[in-house]
This record gives sequence, structure tokens and C-alpha cells, in this order.
Amino acid sequence: MKIRERYGHLINGRMVVSSDMSFVPDYNPATGERLSLIACGTKEDVDSAALAAAMAAKSFGRYSNTE
Repeated sequence: MKIRERYGHLINGRMVVSSDMSFVPDYNPATGERLSLIACGTKEDVDSAALAAAMAAKSFGRYSNTE
């Protein structure tokens, strides 16, 4: 598995950066090696994700749990 240098948020099927462009480092707990940078979420990012989830729920709600 290739680890990317930076990770954003998966919102509405797309990887997007934080609205304030901030990142925090992610470390391998066994070695302390820095693995990647992870986007920090803001209130705006949470609102965007919640809206995308609510819109997706409308279409997914038409399917049964066996489909």
C-alpha cells in the first residue's frame, strides 16, 4: 500500500482539502516515523460533509438492505 504525502476529507465521493488548508502530521506509532499529513476539519468541512450525507441518504433510502 502506497502512503500519500497528504490526505484530505472524503466528501461527496471526492477527496477535498480542509477549507482552511490546515494539516496535522500522522506518525507510525511503532517507529515514530512521520507517514503523512492529514487535513484538519473545520465547521465548514463538517457542514459540507453533513449536507453531502443527507443528500446521499435520500437516494440510498430507496434501496432495501439486501440490495
